This record gives sequence, C-alpha cells and structure tokens, in this order.
Amino acid sequence: MEDRTSLQQVLKKLTDEQISRRKLIQRAGLFAAAATSISTLLAACADDDDVADTDDDVAAEPETDDTDDTEVEETDDVVEEEDDHEEEPEDDTEEEPETDDAEEMDDAEEPDFGEGGSVTVLWRTPVTLNPLFSNTGIEQQVHRSLYGAILKVNDQLESEPDLADSVDVNEDATQYTFNLNENIMFTDGEQMTSDDVRFTFERAINPDTGSIWRGRLSNIEGAEDYDGDGDLEGIVTPDEYTVELNLIEPEAGFLNNLAAFAGFCILPKHIWEDINPEDMQENTMSMNPEVGAGPFKLVQYQTDQFLEMERNDEWFREPPQLERIYMRILEPSVGVAQLETGELDIMQLPYTEIERTEEFDHAEVISIPSPAINFQVINVGRNERFADKRVRQALWYALDHDGIMNAATLGNGTRVLTPIFGPEWMGEPEGLNPYDYDPEMARELLEEAGWDFDEPMEAMYRTSDTEDRVTIITICQQQWTEAGMETELTLLERSEAGDRGSEGDFDIYQIGGGMMGAEPSISALYFTSWNVPPHGANTAHYFNDRVDELYQMGQATSDLDERREIYTELAQIWNDEVPWIINHSPNTVYGVTNRVQGFIPSSYVDNILWNAEEWTVED
Repeated sequence: MEDRTSLQQVLKKLTDEQISRRKLIQRAGLFAAAATSISTLLAACADDDDVADTDDDVAAEPETDDTDDTEVEETDDVVEEEDDHEEEPEDDTEEEPETDDAEEMDDAEEPDFGEGGSVTVLWRTPVTLNPLFSNTGIEQQVHRSLYGAILKVNDQLESEPDLADSVDVNEDATQYTFNLNENIMFTDGEQMTSDDVRFTFERAINPDTGSIWRGRLSNIEGAEDYDGDGDLEGIVTPDEYTVELNLIEPEAGFLNNLAAFAGFCILPKHIWEDINPEDMQENTMSMNPEVGAGPFKLVQYQTDQFLEMERNDEWFREPPQLERIYMRILEPSVGVAQLETGELDIMQLPYTEIERTEEFDHAEVISIPSPAINFQVINVGRNERFADKRVRQALWYALDHDGIMNAATLGNGTRVLTPIFGPEWMGEPEGLNPYDYDPEMARELLEEAGWDFDEPMEAMYRTSDTEDRVTIITICQQQWTEAGMETELTLLERSEAGDRGSEGDFDIYQIGGGMMGAEPSISALYFTSWNVPPHGANTAHYFNDRVDELYQMGQATSDLDERREIYTELAQIWNDEVPWIINHSPNTVYGVTNRVQGFIPSSYVDNILWNAEEWTVED
C-alpha cells in the first residue's frame, strides 16, 4: 500500500501543477512521452494490485494519433542520452563549429530514407564528431564507423580487433602489443601506420587537449607528466605496423576499457598534427571529419536533422554491403510512426511503445538486459550540502525505487545497488544496504546531518532525456520534497548540463547509461581521483583513497576470485558513501524492421552500429 500511496501523492502534485508541467515538458520536446508516463502512474494508482501489475494496461494504450501529429510538427529533436550520453533544441547549432561545407549541407535535398541499399537508424543530436572529446555512446558508435578503432566491443561487450588484427599481452598485463593490419588506408589515400596510433594516444594524453581519454590512459608509462613535448616513453613503435603500450602497473581490464563504448578511434596524423592540441575540440573538422579509416565515410551532417554515411569501398576488410546509413534525429514517438511506415529501420524503443510495435507485421521487438544504469549524480566534492554521507543516504532512502522502476520501464528493468554488478564472474556483491523505501529514515538522517530544510535543492536534467528518465526525475522530485528536501527541477540543453556537471556547478544531475555491468574496472572512470573532468567522468568529484587503491588492485590481478573479493569491498564502500543514487538497470529494447539482415543487438543500446559493415537489406 505504501507504493500506491506514494504514487498517488506524485500524481496529485503533478495534477495540481498541470499547466507549468505541461509547458516544461513541451520545451523539452517530450510532452507525449511524459503524458504516457503519467498514464502509467494513473493506472498504478487506480488499481489495487502492485505497480508491476499495471504493465499490460499501460502498454495497451499507445497514444498514436494525437501525439504523432503534434510531435511531427514540433520536433527534429533528440531522444535521450546516455547517456549518455546522453541530446538538444535548435539553438544548439550556434554552439557547434560550422564550416562552409556544413552551411551548404543545410540547403541539400533530403535523401529518400529507407530506399535501396540503405538503413535508417534513430539517433540523437551529437555534440562532437571528434572521438577524443565524446563522452556518449551515441556519438562514439559513429566515430568508430568513420575512423575505425584500435579495438571495438561486440554485442556481448567483449573487446575484439578492429584496426588491430591481434593483441599480445605479457604475463603480468603491463605490456600490450597491437599488431595493425598492414593494408589500412585513410579515405584520402594515405596509409595508416603506427605513427598515427602513437599520435592519437599522445594527443589524448596531452593535458592541453582536454580529452576525456586522459584519465583512462594514465597508467601508460610517462602519461602523468607528459606535456606533449617529444615522444611518450610508454609508447613504442618498433615498425610501421606495431604499437607497444607499456603500463606502470598491471591492468587486467585494460583492453575492456580501451574498447568500451565503441573503442579508441585513430586520427590521421597528417590531417591533425599542425593543429594545436588546445584548438582541436573547436576545430571545424571536429564536426565535419572528412578523413578516416572506418568502414563508412561521412557524406553530410545536417544539424538536428540527420547524418549520412556511405560505404568506404577502400576499407581494408571486406567492404560493407550497405550503400549508406542514415542516422536520423527524431523524437521517439515520431520514430515509432516511421518504423511503422518503413521510413525508419532501427531504433531504441520506448517502453510505452513495445506493445504497439509488436503489432507491426514487418518489424520485431528485441528486449535484452543492459550493462547501463539510470542514476542521479550527487555533487559530493564541490557542494558542502552533500559532503555528509548521511544526506546522500537520505536521498536514497527517500525514493520508492521499485515503484519508480515499474512506472518508468513497465517492468523492463533490474534493481542494482552499486555500479559493480557484472559480468557473470562478478555477480552482485554481497553485504550491501538495499536502501528500502523509508521516508522517515530519510528525514531522521537529514536532521542528524543538520540539513537546512528551508533551502531547496536543484535537480537538473536534459532536453535529451528519454521519457522513462523524465518519469524518474519527476517522481524523485516529488518524493524528495515529501521527505523534507524541497526539490526544484531545472531543464537544460545537453551541452549546458554537461558543462555544469564538469565544473561542479550543480546539486543533483540526472543522467544514465554506461557499460558498468560489463566489467567492474569500467566504473573507475567515474569514481577515481585521476578521472575528474575534463580528463574523465568523475562528475561527482568524489575522492576516496581506499577506492582508488582498490580499483588499482582489481586491475593488477587476473585471478577472478581475487578480483571478486577486491571489487566486493569496493562495492560495499561505494554503497555506504553513495556518490550516486542508482535507480535501476533498464533493459535495452529495440524495434527493427525485417528488411535489415545481419543486425545483432547489443545489450549496450548505443552500440547499435558495432557490426553495421555486415548488415544487408532485403526489400
């Protein structure tokens, strides 16, 4: 009954504030999504059964006619982010670097999506097309398609060769030798060699570049002190096709981290070497990469509309059979409508659209567990209000996570209590506090910590958030407020939210994504002291010497029993200190038309293109 009562309270407050909420969500281009989510809450509150039992009722009512008409008129926007990363309204175009070519593209004729030997995929607005600066999988999968990666990650989230034919690892995991294919040509006819690989690693590590990769590569010998002057000592290139990376400490998960998301992509040295590291991010080529070595080439990117790639016939492996891939930037409800008409082939499917899509004769729905999580980052290190862990624990106790998960995912999710929850050898760590829903405990902890109940806190979320994340943060706002933490929601464009997160200018930051369930060491990117922005993704600005030590210990051994013991202790510390509030791990759900052959779904939703070079179509 507690679940049902809390959801009724949320619904009442949303009803009382209907006009302002309506305007807010319309600004985000997510009105139809939120409306469907509120229908979920209505069904949950009206029924005598538990929240989880309302799935069929909600899913049986896809709001197609009105919402499709409305959103087609309103949007050429984005869906979520992962994650990321992650993605924005029209005025974002003013922030993106443009070229004369880009301006000419705006006048180009729109292609015939879904025609011939092409596949059309739902996408979200990118912030960058330069692989050194992206922190979201939606961009990184395109980077790998255009540039090629030293390694890539497959559908099982395992690393496998891409530009490298093979990798040799010494016994103590301190030396990794990459053997490049000898026939790799950039799209301008220049051959790729080990010099290009060295150049890309050195630019990623150079602090002047400001690359997101610097923290992940900090274990390479000489990386910590490298300033771009001369060769980095830990990188050895004995010949044109061999690259040795020498590490300071053993790192058993190094290949997983190098391949994570879509892999470490290689830049053409002859194109970028004359551009100063500090100028790379804002260079026009970062949004218009004309030269790469991936299976596809960029044709055009029309801001907030679509990105078009064509087959690279000179790719060193068997060239793709597809002629083109279109990445279309659409609202998810518009995407489902176009999936129904055949204009769109592949998309991440909103949970509220599963039952509708299952009725399509020409498409299928695929749902699989994900390595990602939905969560809120707490500003631990830059905001004194959240320095006391009792406040952070109170934030978690105040939330009805089972109710939130069922309302947001309609049962397509799994509750997790730390960012360490896989793979199979790791499993779920023992000895964790489940933080069962207890608003009274939350208020007691706040009182003990001296919380100022008169000062509201801010929870920021993004215009790119999917409808399930809008549902999550909306319910969080209500339940935190009920527990005595008055919460104000702030809706931001993805780029502005990312800037504020990196600068530590926030209270609570709604986000989601990641591949933490694939390998425990991946979460080091978010919680180690050497991964504070801009050189990593420790947006919480969380520091704990023992956590740093345990991540290093976990990397230093390949013995799975030892690693499990190390990461279990780490998970217990994390679960007690609460630098993030984890809601759940949402399933990845795809809608895919039957004309696409060879598509192998990845459990990481923003890895759709991992084997796009193997796709074919049957019209």
